[in-house]
Amino acid sequence: MSLKGFYLPLTPTGNSTLVGTPPWHFSGEFNVIKYKANPEAVNAMLPPVLEPADDPSACSMFFAEYQSCSDDMHEMDDPILAQYKESGIMIPAKYKGKPVSFCAFIWTTKDFSVARGYIQGYPKHLGEIEMTRVYNLGKATPQLEEGGRFVSTLGSKGRRIVYSNLELTKPCENVPSPFGGPPANVRLFPKLDNDSQEVCELVRVNNRDIARGDGWEANATLKFSEDAGEDILALAPISVDKGYRFSMAFTVDGGTLLERFEYANRY
Repeated sequence: MSLKGFYLPLTPTGNSTLVGTPPWHFSGEFNVIKYKANPEAVNAMLPPVLEPADDPSACSMFFAEYQSCSDDMHEMDDPILAQYKESGIMIPAKYKGKPVSFCAFIWTTKDFSVARGYIQGYPKHLGEIEMTRVYNLGKATPQLEEGGRFVSTLGSKGRRIVYSNLELTKPCENVPSPFGGPPANVRLFPKLDNDSQEVCELVRVNNRDIARGDGWEANATLKFSEDAGEDILALAPISVDKGYRFSMAFTVDGGTLLERFEYANRY
């Protein structure tokens, strides 16, 4: 009997695979903060196949609450398989002269999201992410209106990493991408011994059917904790530009290999 599944664990039925076959569909709510970081620190995070951006300091941090599913939508019958939160730091770069974004750090709340991230080249960690939600009734909720206040926090491994606050100022029709430019990621799977092969690839994530709505501009606060760790603190904000709150839907339809490469003196 053959084993089935897009990803481990493989079983005779394939029903235990941690991640289903693409395409993957996403609907979510985003809080995004555009900010300036130390340009030298940003460029130091780039893999050797990417070039510095025209403005290396122009970073963004996003917080998202998702519901996701495969084409057959089986995850919708069991919300624990569909719902999760995510937060990441995107830094600007170029690939062969064209703008891209590179995910320097990213945290998520579910194991299937970690696995899906490794497949796509996102360096995911498990984290604790909390975001203010909107409800239709009552005083215990902000509304999508001027003055609406939306807080997001990020922790990981028992440490507080980031606090952010958005205060809505005005509706925004042309909401920017939370990721900056098109994502260019590194898929890295180290070899186990001298006879095994390492996978080290620069890939483009294929996002399609992107829709954004209910957009608001916001005054933003973004604070990194001193407990965050020095590598993360290297990308801490020097100044904060603007925040955005919006809904977003998109489909990930696999990815495209851009090139294979090696890191020199990685160990």
